[in-house]
Amino acid sequence: MTHFRWSMYRHRYLLFLFLLGLAGCVGPVERLPDPAPPRRVVLVVLAGDNNLAEEVSWRLDALMQGWTPMMGPLFVLENRPSINAPRLLRLVCDDADGKHYRTIASYPYLTDTTSEELWRTVLAEVGRQSHPEAHLGIVLFSHGTGWLPEGMLAEPRGLLSDNGREMTPELLGQILPMGRVDFLLFDMCFTAGVEVVYALRERVPLMLVSSAEMVSPGFTPIYRSSLRFLYESQPEGLTKWARTYASLVDRQTDLHRSGTLSLVDTAPLDELAEAMQGMTLPQDLGGMQRFDRGGGAPLFYDLGQVISMQEKSRREKAETCLRRAILYEWHTETFMGYLPLKHHSGLTIYLSSPTYPELNRAYGKTAWGRIVL
Repeated sequence: MTHFRWSMYRHRYLLFLFLLGLAGCVGPVERLPDPAPPRRVVLVVLAGDNNLAEEVSWRLDALMQGWTPMMGPLFVLENRPSINAPRLLRLVCDDADGKHYRTIASYPYLTDTTSEELWRTVLAEVGRQSHPEAHLGIVLFSHGTGWLPEGMLAEPRGLLSDNGREMTPELLGQILPMGRVDFLLFDMCFTAGVEVVYALRERVPLMLVSSAEMVSPGFTPIYRSSLRFLYESQPEGLTKWARTYASLVDRQTDLHRSGTLSLVDTAPLDELAEAMQGMTLPQDLGGMQRFDRGGGAPLFYDLGQVISMQEKSRREKAETCLRRAILYEWHTETFMGYLPLKHHSGLTIYLSSPTYPELNRAYGKTAWGRIVL
């Protein structure tokens, strides 16, 4: 009996100390939905060894403010000019220092976050520090030009542009573990290309992407207020994240009232590619919805508008696939005050142009281009 009573009081005492420690980090205990096992881990990749270094600092601060231990593990792969090498951080909370970043590893032999070796090393380390069956949600922040090959354009630069190097969607798709990644959230420009999501479809079931540029400060305020959505059941959590961002942007009154966002389910993309094989290209590109603001020929057109120009049987099948793929879509009426956004299906597509012969050749080598052209 004495042992039972001591055990009972001991458990209560330890629980009290645990809750007291949490209170020192997060204040009042918030009520979150019960997570479905296995628990999700979130990895945020901040590829900022470029002119986005200041925005890396904003996001580090916002993540720390928005995270609580009750949500689940949060890791950050960071690179920027002020540190000597990419490093893996983990947000932790203890009585002595409260919430803070703990350095898990530094990688001085790897110069940027586009490195395949770095990604595989980091994913393995995150896996070692997580539940063996935990799934992964990944957030990517950097410059972005979707599928465009490395060095093809000067500004902006590629998918994950870091220390002058870029990463292709195809390479990222080869690196990510099969069946373990729940979503990719892109805090970057021009990621809604059908070429991007198609290349990643076998490894990632859900992607939150932008057809146009992400206007600074991007998702920074949402990290601060709504980080819990990334740990909730999906796609409901990402839908709430997207709606929160859309509401924030819609309340702006200046050029910051500009944006596009889509939540993509990748399951229908193989059927979509099949429906688009040998697609008819529009003759007059001048009337097509564009999403980039460059002075040359557009690089990102609305996929839905292209589908609407196909012959009936092809069009109907492709439209059905596109509706199934786009779980949420939002856009402002104009972008940066002058680019009308009259069409936004949720995905974009590149259309060959005599202005870009190198891009035209490169397009046929993409996973999407090999299927549809």
